[in-house]
This record gives sequence, structure tokens and C-alpha cells, in this order.
Amino acid sequence: MTDPRVYLFVKQNNKECERAKRIVEDATVPFEIIDVEKNNIRDCMWFDVGSSKVPILATRDLIISGASYIKLYLQRAGNSV
Repeated sequence: MTDPRVYLFVKQNNKECERAKRIVEDATVPFEIIDVEKNNIRDCMWFDVGSSKVPILATRDLIISGASYIKLYLQRAGNSV
């Protein structure tokens, strides 16, 4: 498996995270989902990304928080993600 260029940080039973997952799936961007609670990394996120709020979309170049901003970014970026 190739290393995905996009990571979506989510938590279970969260409507905004579910929405963000659908947005990324609809954009047909290869991505990996990381459940912050299951992987016990929620507290560490403060140090890495400056927030523990999910959903967060992370690429090698940027970090985006919130389903609406994720959607806007993917619409503008197209296939260059």
C-alpha cells in the first residue's frame, strides 16, 4: 500500500466528522482515517496541530479544521491534493 498523502482525523459518533468523511470520499482523494480516541492521540494533537477539535484534514503542506473548510479546500484544490 502506498503512503496516503491525506489524513482525516476524526472521532466516532460525531456528525461533523461523518460529514467530513463523506466530503473526502466524494472528492475521490486517497486518504487514511485516524480515529483520535481509538488511537489515543487526541491530547497529543495540541502539540502537533494546535487543536484537538476534529475533523482535521492534514496533508504534507497544510492542516484544515472543520468539515466546511475541508469541503472548500477540496473544491478549490481538485486533483492537486
